[in-house]
Amino acid sequence: MSENDWFYYPPLNERLGIDNEEYEKVYGYFNYSGSIVLDAGADWGTTAKFFISKGAKKIIAIEQADIHFKNLCENAKRNNKIIPLHLGIHLSDFHNNQNSLSITWEKLIFCFEPDFIKADVELAERYLVDVPNKLFKKIKGLVIECHGEDIEISLTEKLLRNGFNIIGKHRDSSSIYWVVSFGR
Repeated sequence: MSENDWFYYPPLNERLGIDNEEYEKVYGYFNYSGSIVLDAGADWGTTAKFFISKGAKKIIAIEQADIHFKNLCENAKRNNKIIPLHLGIHLSDFHNNQNSLSITWEKLIFCFEPDFIKADVELAERYLVDVPNKLFKKIKGLVIECHGEDIEISLTEKLLRNGFNIIGKHRDSSSIYWVVSFGR
């Protein structure tokens, strides 16, 4: 069995995006070997699969959408490096109108102490600006899908003040957002 034979592919109508969609180009700036990755917006586990293939020891996989979380759990059953959490990310912890729990970035970073953060969370990336600066000290890198120029600017300013540099910027020709990679 090859190292990727464990991966579960849900039916096409339950998939978000495509498996390995330019992941090397977007997420390949870092050495993930032995690291903890906070994968916010984990869908059904395609990025978790990528991070595991690059040597990550643990993936904290956050997914709010029910159908994607169900399929993420199937992949977590097949690979114990994936820790699935059915949560949204917001400014405060609460139950939202989708009847699911939300948590703050601050709590996620404090509790799991990730080496890397991948944020593809449909505007919730903007709440990273509210994370206390001291929590960024251990983080080696972030890859953030920015939904809007104002979000990109405020996150860039925050992360530059915390010792990060922009090491990559990617925009799919059909997208209205930028994926920005920050590293030390």
